[in-house]
Amino acid sequence: MFKKHKQGKCWEPNVPKGVKPTSKLNQKYYFRSIKEKKMNENMSSNVYLPKVMVFIDAEYVIQSLKDTKNLEPTNLKNIDWSNLINWVSDGYHLIRTYYYTAKQSKTKGNRSYRSQIVYLRQLKEQIQYLEIKQGKLIQQGDSWVQKGVDVMLAVDLVMSAVNNHYDIAVVFAGDSDFTYALQSVKNLGKQVELFTFDRSDCSSCDDFILSADVHTMIDAEIIQQNNLVKE
Repeated sequence: MFKKHKQGKCWEPNVPKGVKPTSKLNQKYYFRSIKEKKMNENMSSNVYLPKVMVFIDAEYVIQSLKDTKNLEPTNLKNIDWSNLINWVSDGYHLIRTYYYTAKQSKTKGNRSYRSQIVYLRQLKEQIQYLEIKQGKLIQQGDSWVQKGVDVMLAVDLVMSAVNNHYDIAVVFAGDSDFTYALQSVKNLGKQVELFTFDRSDCSSCDDFILSADVHTMIDAEIIQQNNLVKE
């Protein structure tokens, strides 16, 4: 089904030149091979693309999109994570995207538990270089809160900088507890681009925003211009 390049570095579908494959599996390798060829062309022309890694606090993004003013009500299935990642990584060499969420508890409901498994599996199939990391969902009174997600994001952010995995970190988060992690990354010689939403529930966000090299406040206009939500 697939033929291997002479260099032995990537695979592509064995289809006629100029004809796109029809199956989802073939399409996956077809577009991957096209992307790798473009990257090789850039490398051969001595064009250096800064390495970027994207770190997403998924629950923050989901709730913020639901609360965004002048935007139609949004649900989880309407969010186009692929467009979101492509938007912020355009012009860079995307190394990996980390998607942080909390694993649904079986005690909360088997339907929610199974739905999350299916949804996350679909994300992995649709988005290249996506790593999903899950914390815990703990019940406190009548509500459920996620635990361990912020710690995982902060540790991965700093350790990836220590290991020189990226030049630029793109972070989607709204918790001021990340302030020191962002500053630590900068102290390691990396750059930080922070993306937040217009929410008023962060009492100490000024220091948090100032800790990034570049800050973008996402509003309804940006969401619509970049097709971050499916109609």
